[in-house]
Amino acid sequence: MRNTVRIFVALIAVEAISLLGFLYPQFAFAFFVLVAVGAAALAFFYPRDFLYVTFVELAVGGMGYLFFAHIGGFSVSIRLAFFVIACAAALYHGIKNHTFFRITESALWGKWLWLAFFAALGVVHGLLRGYNPRAVFFDVNAYFFLAYIWVWIVFLRTREDLNALKPYALAAVSFLAFKTALIYFVFTHAVPLNVPLIYKWIRDTGVGELTPAQGGFYRVFFQSHIYLIIGWIYAMIALLKEESRMRRWLLWGFSAFVVSSLIMSLSRSFALGLASAAGSMLFVVLIFWRFTIKETLRYGGLMIASVLGGVLMVLAVTFWPYPARNPFSLSDAWGTRFTYDAAASSRWAELSPLWRAVKDDWLLGAGFGKTVTYISNDPRVRAEHPNGEFTTTAFEWGYLDIWLKIGIFGLLAYLIILKNIFVGLFKSAHACVLRGNWEEVIVPSTLAFSLLALAVIHIFTPYLNHPLGFGIVILAAVWLDKK
Repeated sequence: MRNTVRIFVALIAVEAISLLGFLYPQFAFAFFVLVAVGAAALAFFYPRDFLYVTFVELAVGGMGYLFFAHIGGFSVSIRLAFFVIACAAALYHGIKNHTFFRITESALWGKWLWLAFFAALGVVHGLLRGYNPRAVFFDVNAYFFLAYIWVWIVFLRTREDLNALKPYALAAVSFLAFKTALIYFVFTHAVPLNVPLIYKWIRDTGVGELTPAQGGFYRVFFQSHIYLIIGWIYAMIALLKEESRMRRWLLWGFSAFVVSSLIMSLSRSFALGLASAAGSMLFVVLIFWRFTIKETLRYGGLMIASVLGGVLMVLAVTFWPYPARNPFSLSDAWGTRFTYDAAASSRWAELSPLWRAVKDDWLLGAGFGKTVTYISNDPRVRAEHPNGEFTTTAFEWGYLDIWLKIGIFGLLAYLIILKNIFVGLFKSAHACVLRGNWEEVIVPSTLAFSLLALAVIHIFTPYLNHPLGFGIVILAAVWLDKK
């Protein structure tokens, strides 16, 4: 608990430095170098702790630009700096400790190679088709993040090393929820701060999006909110057999706090992911873990109480009397999100042209850098293109995006990897249940249900081809490989 609090406080300091760098651009490069050098020292002397820091950065950093530097005409993010440092440190430690080729012992080694092969084929395909090399690179670069599988396997020896990630993960999720609530409070109340500047900081650092909704509500959407769902699943699994009344209240409060931030995000995809995780958990405890119907209903009631607690927290923040608040209607805000908005309209407008492109190159894919043009009603697009015509290489329909870039065989290779990881995690958790070892059930079941939620969310919002989603997949795969 103390470690979690210390990490939480450290994250507040990191965010403050990030904001200072944004307010005073002349210091931004110095802050970037300071963080990168500190990370490099950590990676070479305390590699395990460095890996935990990279995970925390994923969970709170959104697109990875909390710190960045302009180098050679490019904006280099701190996430990219961490990646380069991680690979260099893994090379050093791998050679020094004779763990360089340990990844070949992984049960999934051959399948990862197939996925790498189809990704490489997608790059070659894109270049041979004459796509802009810059577009090809920026389309495929997220897949380089999968090299972290090798890094984690080089640095970590046992599952105990991975279990030590727990205070970092809890602190990161708690901080993410806290930051969401704080930003939401600032934007729904007459807080005497430079609100436009805060908005620009959130957008320019790639942390998220802030948009006004109906009913005086503000949508505070962070890409890293996917990690809130993992936090909620962890709390719900931990509550299954927790006997301490104090810990049960703490876990329930944590889960409600997480839900409150998910409500503030107004994300349909996250709501669907949370619902799919909850439904699958209830199904598993009833059918596989042999809970009685009464116990299962009580567990479902606990989940509903968590959601209701989240709603109450949102209302408490919204109706806090000082400073003065904006007029507010939660029903209007959510009603609008589930009926019509520009993002949903653009997503559906994108589907038909994207599907046609997939059908044209369904076997081997069209390669990275492939563009599709569709008509968007998003006001931001219309502001630049009055006719609404929008051309992009990035698509909301996650599985179709993967299929279009690396073909049906590449997609199947990835799905097989995900299936094997999920099945392995489920079997591990189930074995612990049969032994009555509920303490060891928590981690594999949390990872398994998180993977399931991620797979559902990816249908409408791309995460499985993005570092934020890869981070969850890598963590699950490495845990499964360790003993």
